[in-house]
Amino acid sequence: MRSCGNAVFKAVLFNRFDFKKREQYNSSMMIKQYSSINDVKRVKIFKALSEIKRIEMIRYLYHHRDSNTCGTIGESMGMDKSNVSYHLKILYEADLVSVTRMGQNKCSSLREDTFTEFLPGFLDSL
Repeated sequence: MRSCGNAVFKAVLFNRFDFKKREQYNSSMMIKQYSSINDVKRVKIFKALSEIKRIEMIRYLYHHRDSNTCGTIGESMGMDKSNVSYHLKILYEADLVSVTRMGQNKCSSLREDTFTEFLPGFLDSL
C-alpha cells in the first residue's frame, strides 16, 4: 500500500517540478487559432457560392457595373424578379453584394473588398 502512495507522491512531485517544461512545450506546439467570426463568414460565403445561378449573377455584376436592378439582372439571365431577389438576398447576407435604394428600385453591386479578403483572384477568374 505504501509503495502505491509513494508512486502517487512522486507523480505529483514530478508534475510540479516539470510544469515549466510542459508549459514551454505546450506553448511551442500550439496551433494558432483564427477568429471564429471569420470562419462563420467563410461558411456563409461558400454556401452562397454553392449555387450556379449565384455564381452567374456574380459574373454578371462583375462585368456590368452599371445600375443593376432585379429587373435588369433577371432580363439578362432569363430569371424572374422574385428569383433574382431571393438569390441577391443570400449574396447580400454573405456580404458579397451591396444593395442601394434608388427611388423604387434597389441597385446591386459587388462587394469587391470581401472577395479580395476571402477569395483573392476569384473575380478575375470569371
